[in-house]
Amino acid sequence: MSKKNTPLFRIILGVMVGVALTQSAMGLTLDEFIGQVKEKNMGLQVALKTIDALSHKINEREAPTIPQFLVSYSFLSDKKISTFSSFLGTESTLQTAGAVVKTQLASGLSLSGGYELDSSTYPQSSLGGMTKAYSTATTYVEIMYPLWKNGSGQTTRATRSGIEESYLAAIKLNEFAIDTVLAHAEALYWRASLAREGVTLAEEAVTRAKKMVAWTQSREQLALGDPSDLLQVQALQELRQLELRSAKEEVMAAERAFNALRGNDPNSAVAPLKNMGDPQLIQLKWPIKGPRKDVHAAYHTLMAARAKTIVDLDTLEPALNLIGQLKLNQTDSTALGVINRTLATNYPTAYVGVQFSGALDMSASTLDTIKLGNKELLQAAELNYKQKTTDADNEWNDLTHRFDDTQHRLKVVQRFEAIQRQKWQLESDRHQKGRSTMLQVLNTEQDYANARLTHLRTKAEILTLFTHRKLFGS
Repeated sequence: MSKKNTPLFRIILGVMVGVALTQSAMGLTLDEFIGQVKEKNMGLQVALKTIDALSHKINEREAPTIPQFLVSYSFLSDKKISTFSSFLGTESTLQTAGAVVKTQLASGLSLSGGYELDSSTYPQSSLGGMTKAYSTATTYVEIMYPLWKNGSGQTTRATRSGIEESYLAAIKLNEFAIDTVLAHAEALYWRASLAREGVTLAEEAVTRAKKMVAWTQSREQLALGDPSDLLQVQALQELRQLELRSAKEEVMAAERAFNALRGNDPNSAVAPLKNMGDPQLIQLKWPIKGPRKDVHAAYHTLMAARAKTIVDLDTLEPALNLIGQLKLNQTDSTALGVINRTLATNYPTAYVGVQFSGALDMSASTLDTIKLGNKELLQAAELNYKQKTTDADNEWNDLTHRFDDTQHRLKVVQRFEAIQRQKWQLESDRHQKGRSTMLQVLNTEQDYANARLTHLRTKAEILTLFTHRKLFGS
């Protein structure tokens, strides 16, 4: 690099370093942290993968009505002696090929259609002519309509509905698990942020205590103070050091959880976090209630239970089916000849019938007991859904009132902290003028410190309550 370009290079490098430092100083925002959790949290990734899989598997609801296709082929060699062995011989072969398509409609109607080709040969036949080999073919259509079990297709539709509702319930439960992780992540972000603020408060309290110790020692050296005053302020200093240590331990614990949730080394450094000031907290608006996924899961579970009850009870019913069939039959000496006349109507066969089937050993008491069990399971699912709905409504109302109350308390705490600060400052001034005791100064300092902690706890309570909105999709 030439000397002429060196100043420009330094300027560019300085700008890049400045931008990097500025971005670092800006800290990690809540949205950035949530993005890291979505990207790296294993539990959340499992839930997302599960939702994706269930969204595909929900198509299994089509299984009961998917057309089925069957192709078959068989070869039979028969050399047994029969009544016709004297003129057909003792050897025959039979080749059979067939194809069938079956489908079940949502209305309960079953349709099937097929084609069967049979080729028979008699090598030892003494009759000659066509009897040495011949082929038959059958084209048929069959319709079956249920008159009792699965009447109007209710079992078919209930089976489809049960499959769909079960998967929807599982999807909603996994979505609720994601909402829970994200709500926990937001709460953890504010915990870590406020824990650092707690360290700042504790450090300021230690600084005040040290100043009081130094001031008291100087007074004692001048024989202007009481020895007990020094002991009192020294005890206060030790207490403030313990509080600072506890505050730092809380920061480390919060940061370990913070890192673990986003998939980082628990002991890695955490960038500066954003803080939310009192004006922002007071102006936070409680959102409109959104859908809570676990309640939706309970609803889909109820729908699945209703569908299963229909299927289970209908399975116990007798089957009465109306059946109709039409066959087109052809015969020829060769298979090709039969195939060429597949749809010929020369030799049709048609029939209509009724088919009944039912259990032989199903007593009325057994049937009633089974029905009662299904009814009770359905009632349990209905009660579970009602309870989930009631619990969610009650929790939302409680959160709303608590949030409003805490915002109001924050305004009061602001004024209370300001008053306690003035009291401590006035009492310190009076003590310096010999118009108060060290004990009174310590009491007012303790009141001020407690007011600051109450202020911090109130902020934490507002933010914690606000994170619960994520559980309601708000």
